[in-house]
Amino acid sequence: MAQSTFNVLNGSGVISKGSQSTWTDARDAASGTIDSSDNVASGYSTLRNPVYDNGRFFMGFDTASLPDDAVISDAKIRVYIVSRSGSDAETLNVVSMTSGDPTSLVTTDYVNVGATSFGTLSFGSAATSAYNDIELNASGIAAISLISTTKFAFRTTRDINNTTPNVDQSSGNSLNIDHSTGSGATFVMELVVTYKVPSAGAFLLNFI
Repeated sequence: MAQSTFNVLNGSGVISKGSQSTWTDARDAASGTIDSSDNVASGYSTLRNPVYDNGRFFMGFDTASLPDDAVISDAKIRVYIVSRSGSDAETLNVVSMTSGDPTSLVTTDYVNVGATSFGTLSFGSAATSAYNDIELNASGIAAISLISTTKFAFRTTRDINNTTPNVDQSSGNSLNIDHSTGSGATFVMELVVTYKVPSAGAFLLNFI
């Protein structure tokens, strides 16, 4: 088995729709506000009575260096949780970014998210001031590109299921993830991929 680690690409960040009078206006908006300059952020769904906020984190990893015939057996996203805001029970989900470029976000990318969870991290059980691993399921592994950029996003379970936040959280409700990039970054978000490459002998046997 071989293992490769890929750092999150510069430009990854949050697109949010905040201060909306209804949950529907926050969740179902056609576009949002790009917060890619903030190096500590994640997905969130919050009631700050009387308004609602919803944020989705978009990320990219350059996985083109993986062998074209790699068979991936395990993959995980490693995130450093700086802190937690709020106390509302919630879960962060890895989903697909369905189109667009996670390194060059535009406001309308807000809707470019899948609804199938590839892996989860509970707000309540996440360790703060520490790395947490989000194991990807078979669907998440299948979404890893062997030829270009792998694109993922974070959404909360309330966001995916369209469940209105019902606990007033004046300070917000999120897991605050360090996703800094560049040479000065301390706690870089990573995609760790474990894989094998079929041997030449095994390849030949398929044709005998």
